[in-house]
Amino acid sequence: MAVLYTANLPHIAYSAQQVQANESIIAKNMGIEMYQLMQKAGESVFSLVWDRYSFANNILILAGKGNNGGDGYVVAKLAIENDISVKVFSICEANELKGDAFKAYQDFIDAGGQVDEKLDLSDCDLVVDALLGTGFSGELSDVIKNVSMQVNQAGKPVISIDVPSGVNATTGAISKNAINADRTVTFIGLKQGLLTGKAKDYVGELYFAGLGIEEQFAKAVQSSISYLSKETILNKKISRKQSAYKNQQGHVLLIGGDKGMAGAIRLAGEACLRSGAGLVSIATHIDNVSSVLQGRYELMVHGVQDEAHLNVLIKKASVIVIGPGMGQSSWSEMLFDTAFCHQDKVKVIDADALNFLAKKELQLKNCILTPHAGEAARLLQCTNLEIESNRFTAANNIVKKYQATTVLKGPGSLICQDERININRSGSSSMASAGMGDVLSGIIGGLIAQKIKNINVQSAEQNKQIIFDMTCLSVFIHGKAAQYAEKDGINGLLASDLFPYIRHLVG
Repeated sequence: MAVLYTANLPHIAYSAQQVQANESIIAKNMGIEMYQLMQKAGESVFSLVWDRYSFANNILILAGKGNNGGDGYVVAKLAIENDISVKVFSICEANELKGDAFKAYQDFIDAGGQVDEKLDLSDCDLVVDALLGTGFSGELSDVIKNVSMQVNQAGKPVISIDVPSGVNATTGAISKNAINADRTVTFIGLKQGLLTGKAKDYVGELYFAGLGIEEQFAKAVQSSISYLSKETILNKKISRKQSAYKNQQGHVLLIGGDKGMAGAIRLAGEACLRSGAGLVSIATHIDNVSSVLQGRYELMVHGVQDEAHLNVLIKKASVIVIGPGMGQSSWSEMLFDTAFCHQDKVKVIDADALNFLAKKELQLKNCILTPHAGEAARLLQCTNLEIESNRFTAANNIVKKYQATTVLKGPGSLICQDERININRSGSSSMASAGMGDVLSGIIGGLIAQKIKNINVQSAEQNKQIIFDMTCLSVFIHGKAAQYAEKDGINGLLASDLFPYIRHLVG
């Protein structure tokens, strides 16, 4: 059987509403009926069943009353035609089906199929979730919630059609008891909500089927959400001339490391070196100097006690990274206030510096913020739950408030500048480890420093593009380095384990 899906995902993502509003228009312009698209959708899902679940002798289809349910009936009919035992459990009566969904149901019945009145998961080898499609938002109904609870508890492999039922395909918000799929096949346009945050836990392995209209759809429908591939991202890598010397590769000053918190600033400093920065200075608590310097003598480490000393160091730097291990003491606040007197410097603002920022009203041109969900909630004065309920809106709101490029960290980190967002493809759960954020801030500082030679000479648009490109590259390298480093196991990965792989990826 021909493979009608791909794991090579497109580079652009869309809201569910964009796909819903335009798919029929594109299809009509191409002379394709919507029922033909439903047939192709079902065929692509069945192709995945045939290819990846050859052991499945008994398939259970969960059918809703919309077109997603219609896709499920197409899969069920194909199973019958290929001598695979299939059962369909529907959450609605046949007379509730409309249009193409009813037509798909009738074709299934005509092929000898029947719909079961009770949900029985005991005999099936595979569950196909066709309950709810991209139009879902809010909370699951009690009926669907009961079905999905049983499915999630049964431990059977699950394929979701277009989107796991209970996942908002635009925002990524998760309804209680959403279907937890092993694989999802999505159609026509890649849905942004499937690519970030907790939704990634429910989507499983994501596949794409364009149904023959994806190229025309991409030409006709514009989106500010990108999902750049490894090849596209790594093409942004910095090429170093044969005649290059250290002063041409940028000078980064990292500020942080309050008393007893030397580890974070040391990790960020070494990540900056491994990213190719020519010179790396560290401004830290005077008690930390020897421990930060020990074993990494390429770092220029300074114990800072007052504004005057810090000002001297700032003037020498092309990029500042502030926050790792900085703490919330009066000494820490002095560092923050002094650094932000220098508006001409590009700044990467992380960790404790974000907590200071949340208490102040600052416009941060030429700055990069790197909050996780908790820090983002403090910046926007809301809850973590509100951040995770729509990560795209959260990232946009931070950018609007601070006028800064923002990395909203987490699975499928969002890099946002003005209206555009890139969803990062790399990374894994191995990164749930102390110090990972410090390493990222160091990479961002190191790569930007190598590209921005003189921010006062280059145009504002040039600077913005450099900051966006190098931030996207940094986040990708960070995640990909973790994927390489986890070859010996996901649990127990240390932030410092990434260093050799960062160097390899930077090239």
